[in-house]
Amino acid sequence: MLVAQGGRMRLVFATKDLALAGRSFEGFPLLVGLDGWPVEPAQSFLWHTLVESGEALSGLTWDAYGRRLYDYFAFLEANGLAWDEESPAHGLSILSRYRDWSSGELALDPKTVNNRLALIVRFYRWAKQRKMISVEWSSTL
Repeated sequence: MLVAQGGRMRLVFATKDLALAGRSFEGFPLLVGLDGWPVEPAQSFLWHTLVESGEALSGLTWDAYGRRLYDYFAFLEANGLAWDEESPAHGLSILSRYRDWSSGELALDPKTVNNRLALIVRFYRWAKQRKMISVEWSSTL
């Protein structure tokens, strides 16, 4: 059985004290590990997607993206999986295991599962562009 909670990672949202160049990033999602440091590379992806690219300025989008990525990384942590672990065979990828767990054990609405997976695939594409991984993860679903 796969689980997703009970790990040590936390999702918190920044206060108005998170400011850069005079701009407050209140409400920005922060994935924090047990050691108190950001969970990487998830945190860098969130910063790139939500701040640097300028595509998602809404606080609701920040919240949704933070929760989706947190859920996935908490799933990985709870199951002892590495985000960059390559799958042993087609259909056994981390993404397909997460999808099956989300739709099966959690019985989440298919739209919710698809929204989560779409962001996670974007994360893997971002990681591949930065040469953090070598495989195209969207093809492993």
